[in-house]
Amino acid sequence: MGRDRHVFHKSGPDHLTHVDWGDAVHRRSVAACLVQATYVLEHDRRNNCGQHNALAPAWWQFFGFQLLEKLSDGGDSFFGAVFKLERSSLPAPAYVVAFRGTITTCFEDLKHNIHLFLHKLHNSCRTKVAVEAVRSRIAPAGSVSGGGGAGVWLAGHSLGSSVAMAVGKALATEGVFLESFLFNPPYLSLPLHIIKNQNVKNMLEITNIIGKSVIVFVAETFGDSSVAALFEIISGWVPSLFVNPSDVICAEYIEYFKVRERMAENELGFVRRTFARASISATILTICGEETAALHLLPSAELHVSSCATSDRIADHSIEQWWRSDLVVTSKRYHYHSE
Repeated sequence: MGRDRHVFHKSGPDHLTHVDWGDAVHRRSVAACLVQATYVLEHDRRNNCGQHNALAPAWWQFFGFQLLEKLSDGGDSFFGAVFKLERSSLPAPAYVVAFRGTITTCFEDLKHNIHLFLHKLHNSCRTKVAVEAVRSRIAPAGSVSGGGGAGVWLAGHSLGSSVAMAVGKALATEGVFLESFLFNPPYLSLPLHIIKNQNVKNMLEITNIIGKSVIVFVAETFGDSSVAALFEIISGWVPSLFVNPSDVICAEYIEYFKVRERMAENELGFVRRTFARASISATILTICGEETAALHLLPSAELHVSSCATSDRIADHSIEQWWRSDLVVTSKRYHYHSE
């Protein structure tokens, strides 16, 4: 596909000539296209494209947006952008802040992936730039009242989803709940979903649950219990997670929420709440004195699972799949309840 995937009239949803902002499919498609715009912005920069041959503008102009700001974390590359809808009224957003995922030839992206795996992305330069960009749009959008955050959307893909998650959590602690579209968000854990033997899978699942419960119980009993408190505070934020079951990077979210659901059905309240917020690796690093945050763990979310699972790992992790006109998605909302 090469260069064609950067060209809107060849790869974009040009069938979406009218956007119904109350339609979930339209909202998802526009959010995904604005994330794609951030990828193409970086493509244009690398290829020294000027106004006459830039490919990125079509990805936002088609939907009536204008580019307000390109986001950079100190290097030359752009990791995100702020878009403003020229004519906005609810349920349409006033602003969309979008973040792209990893470009393998970008050193800053690779560095931030390491931050992510070490549970330190929340303190990275990229996240701080992103939080400030979002904060500066909240008041103009009039989205602070009632803690709704209705005028600003977050959108991200892959690593960009993790950045958006960090921003969303930061704002949620202040009572501002932003509508968020997180495409193929990385889940940092053993990919149990790829194990075909159900007995082995069940054994590993039980071991994982017990291990998390013991480590977190000890850590919170003799140390820091702020993670539990944070989960309660941000539980009102319900981001939308878009997951492909064949994408090893994000598919474990399906198991994460299914396990929590089974625990709730069996009235395993304490274990369920511990499992929901517990990351063994993050907890161990915290015990060792590191400041960490398991961004991938969420108290509440709306999980959207794609029906377009294939054997093509690149396609299963692509942003392009989320604006396909033939895409079928099953959705379920999960809420975190304290007892």
